[in-house]
Amino acid sequence: MNQLTHTSPFETIRHEDERGRDYWRAHELYKILGYSSARALQDTVEKARIACEDSKEDVFYHFYLQIDVFMISSFRKPHRKRG
Repeated sequence: MNQLTHTSPFETIRHEDERGRDYWRAHELYKILGYSSARALQDTVEKARIACEDSKEDVFYHFYLQIDVFMISSFRKPHRKRG
């Protein structure tokens, strides 16, 4: 019998850190969760983090924040002087 295998969309964007902990990137996760932008997801996560803190839970156990910074530079092609 041929069984169909199903891969979770969360599994396809899952990452693993050097300690073997799973994590997801907001810019990949927001689409799967139906948010309009990664920023909208981040706002919701921040509210959840505050609720966790207010209920005296260990925020650092439940939420791990890592900010990646990307440097983008643009190079212009030199223009030739005519004359």
